[in-house]
Amino acid sequence: MSDETPYPDPIIEIADDFMSATLSLVPGGPPEKPGMDACVTALRTAGVDVTPAVGEAVSALLARRAEAPDDAHTAEVAVGAPVKPGKNGWLELYKEFDPDGGSGEEPDDDEDAAEHAPDANAGAAVDHYNKRAFCMVKPGDRIGELHPPVEGKPGRDVRGKPIAVKSVKAYPLKVDATIEKQPDGKLIVRAGGVLVRSGPSLRVNPDLEIPGNVDFTTGNIRFSGDVNINKGVRDCFVVEATGSVTVRGMVEASTIIAGANANLMRGMAAREKGAVRVGGDLEARYLDNVEGAVGGALRVQKEIINCRLSVAGPVESESASMCGGRLAIGGALELAEIGTESGVTTEIALGLNPEVDRQQERADSLFERIDERGEPIEREHDGLARNLAKLSKDQSKRHRTLSKAIRELGELKEKVGLAMRGLREIASRAATVDLVAHKVIHAGTRLRIGGDIAVFHESVSGPVRVMRDKSGELILADLRSGSTSPLNAYARIAPADEDSAEVSRAA
Repeated sequence: MSDETPYPDPIIEIADDFMSATLSLVPGGPPEKPGMDACVTALRTAGVDVTPAVGEAVSALLARRAEAPDDAHTAEVAVGAPVKPGKNGWLELYKEFDPDGGSGEEPDDDEDAAEHAPDANAGAAVDHYNKRAFCMVKPGDRIGELHPPVEGKPGRDVRGKPIAVKSVKAYPLKVDATIEKQPDGKLIVRAGGVLVRSGPSLRVNPDLEIPGNVDFTTGNIRFSGDVNINKGVRDCFVVEATGSVTVRGMVEASTIIAGANANLMRGMAAREKGAVRVGGDLEARYLDNVEGAVGGALRVQKEIINCRLSVAGPVESESASMCGGRLAIGGALELAEIGTESGVTTEIALGLNPEVDRQQERADSLFERIDERGEPIEREHDGLARNLAKLSKDQSKRHRTLSKAIRELGELKEKVGLAMRGLREIASRAATVDLVAHKVIHAGTRLRIGGDIAVFHESVSGPVRVMRDKSGELILADLRSGSTSPLNAYARIAPADEDSAEVSRAA
């Protein structure tokens, strides 16, 4: 019978989640006890799957015990393989195209986090007028991409049992014909407008609807399509659309640019700072101190006050009054009242011809270049002329050359001027002269008709019409009685150059 005391069995502890197993050896006893077989048997009895890695961990623990048998020894000898989770498919919208102002999905790792870190210039000055409250897109823009799901990897516990991985799903993106989803997941815009995201749905709206004011909450609006503003437009903001612009509230001293029509339902109080540029028709309740151009018709319900507008089409505002300012129109004009009792200068230019105006701009540009070219020539010429008797032969020759150059430049300006006057006379004879005032044309009202200015020296009660008779003479017709009178019976008519000179002398 042996007197040797048996060495206690190894102690096995397994974590509650079965993802680790610990082997403990009590102190004392011979250094070779327990052996590898005893440890493996204990682990297997506890349900641990003894893999080569587990065997290596046990061997290392036994080696430490052999060196110090009187010490307690413990080691984690088995570790499970955790599940590597997969990732559902996700929609990534590039930062500049995210309607929600984000960057798509939340970053998954440090590399992504660095990529989407805040801008280093975040503390810099911000232009609040040009902030972006809406995501505008145009055809061909690549706005983001649809990422496929990434499959995960199952795990395994220390018992060797597999741990299932959660299944992943594709992102349920819904798009219409305004956005193309390419085979590689890239998303390409096929129609211009504002990008709208609603849950998993993504589309481009060809119209921009602004529920409130255009102000610091929206910034300036520049949009490819129609813009509808449910309230107003605040001072100094810009609304620009390739389509139509509708503003249901007040337009302050701002800029409205529409490629098509514009409807300012409450009117515009521009305070000499606001402007309109409308490619089609402009409708407004009233216009006050507005500058700009209208490519179609102008329709105003109440007043046109101290505005400077060019209107390529007609002015159809039979209930409106025009007080001060200047209208240049290409079509017929119909107003209730023109001018003021106090004689505030009110001018209407009839027969606006955009082509003639473009030619005049070219002529004015040519005049400027001629003057720039002639200025140094005249300086040199005048310097020589002051010492004419003392000039050398070469200097005298130079003086004659400069004199000829000055004469030729002057003749060129005169020819261009004559050509423009002739063009304006032709355009004037062909221009529409049709002005109707339903209530009154006040004294002091000025009509520019071709190269002439007609200034009313007395008020004329309406309804009356200014037009040409069959012979081309300007007449004023009483629309009630049907009688007509020469316009010069009510207005002094003079060439525009003569009238301007008289105004300058009076000033």
